[in-house]
Amino acid sequence: MNRAVANVTVDVAVIGCGPVGLTLARLLQLQGLTVAAVDRARLPVAHPRATHLDDETMRTFQALGLQELEKHFSLDAFGAI
Repeated sequence: MNRAVANVTVDVAVIGCGPVGLTLARLLQLQGLTVAAVDRARLPVAHPRATHLDDETMRTFQALGLQELEKHFSLDAFGAI
């Protein structure tokens, strides 16, 4: 493969754009850092990579402004509780 890469200066390079990598990249960006998120795949993965959500994950979602996603993941939404 012949890929041209420009010289880029960033504070942090996050390797892997799964749920953890993308979350880390965004949290670092919110702290004012410049971030490069790099993944070997050009296209999004067709299957989910995250396996569960817990209270710490939901606090992270809230810090990212994604608290509205909770209703899609909560057991309450499925009538299990």
